[in-house]
Amino acid sequence: FNSDHHWLPEVGFLATNSILEELNEQYGFTYTEKYMDLKNYNVEHYSNYSLGSYGKKVGQFYSWNGVDDFDLITPKFETDFNDEYPVNNVIDQGDYEHILLKKDHLEKDYYHKTVYNTYRAQKYHIKVLRNNLQDNGKKILLVRDSFGQVVTPFLAQQVSEIHVVDVRKDQSLKGEKPNLKEYIEEIQPDYVMVLYNGIYSVNSGDGRYNYF
Repeated sequence: FNSDHHWLPEVGFLATNSILEELNEQYGFTYTEKYMDLKNYNVEHYSNYSLGSYGKKVGQFYSWNGVDDFDLITPKFETDFNDEYPVNNVIDQGDYEHILLKKDHLEKDYYHKTVYNTYRAQKYHIKVLRNNLQDNGKKILLVRDSFGQVVTPFLAQQVSEIHVVDVRKDQSLKGEKPNLKEYIEEIQPDYVMVLYNGIYSVNSGDGRYNYF
């Protein structure tokens, strides 16, 4: 985006393609190619629709390009997911748009809405997505920050189960931050991925910053 540090949704789609190609080359992972062809998705284009985090702080003319366009990418094919939150045993079921999108963010309200969060932000340290239409039995543990919001929906098409974990020191995240070693041993994923695109710092209170 021009006014934000995150990837555009179409970049998240391309990044997922790159991840799958790497998995295939390195580990022989087979994936459904039609799910990674943009022709099999609807792309709704919203012009001058989004003001990102930088723009919200500085103003809508943070960049010479002003506010951003936004694309909403949704499958033309059938989808069915379970969205599970182990911390409180909540399970939701529905299609891609119901489970992986949050359309109440899709409003042209520059200072009160974050359109990027139409691709669901993480509210728990751990969430589990089960693809009810994918029977390959593959399980991924994805350790991610907010950049993963535009990767998770497309990656979830390709596996039976994806565990999405955010280990940042963020008080807005519900549940207990997991010990990754213990969690890996518990769920036994086929693949562990780390998708982090920034260096996060926390002021320790003594003038120093701890990076993680």
